Amino acid sequence: MTMRKTPIPGLDWKKIFSATVPTDPRDHRLEGQQAMLTAREEGALLVREVEKHFPHVIQGREAILQMRDGGSRHWKQSEWIGFYPEFWFEETLARRLDCGRGPTFGNVTFDLQRTCVWDQKSHGSNSPWAPLNDAEAIQKCIEEHNGVGFLVISGESVYDEDGSFQEWHQNLKGGLSDYSRRNRARGAPRRRRKKEFIPNRFLAFRFESTDELQRAISDGWVKYFQKGMRNSDGSPRRAKIQVNLDQIPDQSIINDLRR
Repeated sequence: MTMRKTPIPGLDWKKIFSATVPTDPRDHRLEGQQAMLTAREEGALLVREVEKHFPHVIQGREAILQMRDGGSRHWKQSEWIGFYPEFWFEETLARRLDCGRGPTFGNVTFDLQRTCVWDQKSHGSNSPWAPLNDAEAIQKCIEEHNGVGFLVISGESVYDEDGSFQEWHQNLKGGLSDYSRRNRARGAPRRRRKKEFIPNRFLAFRFESTDELQRAISDGWVKYFQKGMRNSDGSPRRAKIQVNLDQIPDQSIINDLRR
């Protein structure tokens, strides 16, 4: 494995590396390091530990069974890749890194909070544009918690070309949902499902203020989607925010690790 670390001016790497996961699992505190790390240092620590421990290959069947058996309500989701990293972090690193659940705004709960608030995202598409979260929730979190950061795992997806993974997942859930039956009845094309995920990039970045978020939108590397759109029942869709992972300025990146 070759790891490339983007040089980040102003970060005290000696201090960050000293705030590592304890070797004794009973010692889940970081010996006072939580209060000592800045937001950028905390983000660097989190993404470094995720890259260090996250599996090199995620098989969809194993991930879905882990989520189901672990009590996650998201194991039935067809886009399981979007939910597995959050489940994995809670099961593997949250206690040892002294992280809890993040704040809630409306129906959006941010994934984790140590000193600062962070949201975890995974991206297995060929497009550089990765969805983040609800636009209003992001803005409120920035205002009330002095910023919000994102930990993004991106990589390659292997697709279910013969439909066997989709059939297995549907049987595990108890058969086709009413929504799927209606789609089949009207002849809607089936979406290819992802059956495997190979992570190769672990990225942390952060918005410290709403002005910083608006500058990112003006500069073109962040944009809205679903804005002004409506659901099938006529109700308005909530605007969301997405980021171009290939265009984030160096000064906005906290850490960028590659496999």
